[in-house]
Amino acid sequence: MFFGKWLKVREAIDPTLILWENLGISQKERCLRITLKGIISAILVLATTLFILYAKIYESNVNENQVICDESDVFTRE
Repeated sequence: MFFGKWLKVREAIDPTLILWENLGISQKERCLRITLKGIISAILVLATTLFILYAKIYESNVNENQVICDESDVFTRE
């Protein structure tokens, strides 16, 4: 007992697992970093999705306007 209360004791984590460089970062700054990373990730996913959508639309337009040529339509140079 410590000051009349029971202590909750847990085994400490291995010191090699601690990122010592991050000890000086506050909870507010950590939350801001996580939020910014989430926003950047969402923007990248959205941009990639829009690019794929644009490519599919472009591909369908090319396929619709495709002209099929016969051998008689081909001009040869001599």
